[in-house]
Amino acid sequence: MEISKELIKRKFNLFNNKCFHSQLPMPNSFSVKSYRQVAGQCIINTNGKKPRVSIIISRCFDFSEETLDETIIHEMIHYYLFLQGNKRWMKHGKVFKDECKRIKMLYGITIHRNAYHINLNEKYKPKMTVIDKLLSFILKPFILLLNRL
Repeated sequence: MEISKELIKRKFNLFNNKCFHSQLPMPNSFSVKSYRQVAGQCIINTNGKKPRVSIIISRCFDFSEETLDETIIHEMIHYYLFLQGNKRWMKHGKVFKDECKRIKMLYGITIHRNAYHINLNEKYKPKMTVIDKLLSFILKPFILLLNRL
């Protein structure tokens, strides 16, 4: 799936209306970056009179419509918790989990706390070095043996 700033913004508006009753002000920016460790990020810069909010989605993941929606909502939950004055808005603790449960119960959308269930796009997967290949070749018989036990 091709990710663009416009697509993220359109989905932000949709889910802001649907899940957050239009409580979230429009972020200052939406962007697409090459993150391989995280599928999305909500950055809130509080150095100034008004916080500056950025929602970032990674181009490195093989998103389906469902996983992209989930990732955007995940970042919106962080933003929502910040606006509620929650000091732990960037964490995935109890308050975050409660919001995930609310969205699941009301809208049937499952929000994960990480992106382990979303595959990296092939072109962004780390390439095996010669040493990796050699170690894999040497260890393969031992791994097969352990799996039989």
